[in-house]
Amino acid sequence: MFWRRWQSGDYGPIGIDLGRAQVKLIQLEGPGGRVFRSRCEAIPRPDYAEDQACLADLLGRMARKGGFKGNKVVCGLGAGDLRITSVRVPDCPPDQVPERVFREVAGLGLDLGQYQLGFIQAGQVHQHGQSRQEVIILAASKEAIDAKVRTLDRAGLEVVGLEPSPLAMVRAAYRLAGCDGGPIAIVDVGLASTTIVLAHAGHVRLIKSIPAGIQTFIARIGQRLGIDLQEAGRLYERWQ
Repeated sequence: MFWRRWQSGDYGPIGIDLGRAQVKLIQLEGPGGRVFRSRCEAIPRPDYAEDQACLADLLGRMARKGGFKGNKVVCGLGAGDLRITSVRVPDCPPDQVPERVFREVAGLGLDLGQYQLGFIQAGQVHQHGQSRQEVIILAASKEAIDAKVRTLDRAGLEVVGLEPSPLAMVRAAYRLAGCDGGPIAIVDVGLASTTIVLAHAGHVRLIKSIPAGIQTFIARIGQRLGIDLQEAGRLYERWQ
């Protein structure tokens, strides 16, 4: 999680996913964290939504149509916004972990002037007879973050949180399961990539992004059947 600053109440902030294929809004409502109602709007992302002003107008219309309460939003950071990698650092006291992670990041060639950095301690591993800490690094492009915030601000929405989508999916999965224990696996197939997340006892252990998604399936359908991508896309949608 990169940042968020809302207070709990009878309804939460509006969750927004600005995906490449769809634009989605959701809001949960209920006293004391007990959800009894939700609002949801999802539409295919139109070509004109690549323009910031048009996307802001679209978000405003979706929020009004769906009857969403308030203007506070939490925006997801998807695979296109993030660089995700794993590093292993020597065992050390918790307060020394950030320093060691930043050393590893410097070796990866990431310009911290262009990225907002977050990390997750995924657990202890043994490598070459030594105990080390597996750390998942999530680096979000500041340019991508600024673009999202400007668009949402233009739509009259107040951004109170930005969160990597893999972490949000894990939290939602455990909530739906009604417990914080046990292993789970999540496979999120997007337009251009697929994200795999493994978690145990509420803690993320693995995040992997694969550069293959719905577009890959559509292309394979077209090749196998000898049809163009437009027709293959219509067949794919029909099979859903």
